[in-house]
Amino acid sequence: MDVKQLLPPDRVACNVGARSRKHLFEILSELLGNSDSAGMPPNEIFSGLAGRERLGSTGLNNGIAIPHGRASGLKQPCAAFAKLIEPIDYDAPDGKPVDLALAVLFPDGDESIGILALVAEVLSDPQLQSQLRECNNSSSLHEMLIVTASAWQERQP
Repeated sequence: MDVKQLLPPDRVACNVGARSRKHLFEILSELLGNSDSAGMPPNEIFSGLAGRERLGSTGLNNGIAIPHGRASGLKQPCAAFAKLIEPIDYDAPDGKPVDLALAVLFPDGDESIGILALVAEVLSDPQLQSQLRECNNSSSLHEMLIVTASAWQERQP
């Protein structure tokens, strides 16, 4: 999967003011719903993200979350990224609040493990986390994510 296709610039938001996990899902759903690749109403996207979250927290460690879900009618996986102004409680395993979130939607029946593994591996790099937190605009966030993910993909067998 081409990372640029998965996460185009219009689905990356910097300095987002989310008040809660639910509000973050609403923001990410809007980013995904307003894109051509998802082509779905934001409320359907929200339902998919929230439904998956009820099975267990998609929070990782160190302020990172990867909310994800499935959507019928979706033709290919798509993603949205948000850097929050202030971290929010997320029930992450380490108990830390989340300030970096990448939401991924998959078509029904799509095997998602490869994309989720890529996202988790890329976002678990402490140096990248620090660099993302220092970004002040959406375009620099996008560039950092794309360059890092592309380099990581190239190193994989």
